[in-house]
Amino acid sequence: MRARPAILRVVDGYEAAYSRLDVRAAQAVWPSVDRQALQRAFGSLREQRLTLEDCALSVRGDRATARCSGTVQYRPRVGSRTLRELAGQWTITLKRGARGWAITHVDAR
Repeated sequence: MRARPAILRVVDGYEAAYSRLDVRAAQAVWPSVDRQALQRAFGSLREQRLTLEDCALSVRGDRATARCSGTVQYRPRVGSRTLRELAGQWTITLKRGARGWAITHVDAR
């Protein structure tokens, strides 16, 4: 599957942006993300580390889905500053356009 490396680069970019709390980097891989909501969410965190693993890819033409298991560790700015960790599943929907692959939707559970 020739699209696999390009799709995984986008998923890696999402993971890195969320780990750095970088709204601009997140928007680079997910152009339709709600920038203001993301700024508020990132602003409420002291730090965050997203780790996505074992991503299973499904590609159909110009659409793709990455289903990844992973963990997110985060430390809030307010209240208890204890590092918290949640494990879950991420379903990342992508579409290929003129500029390559981009995220259109993320479902984390």
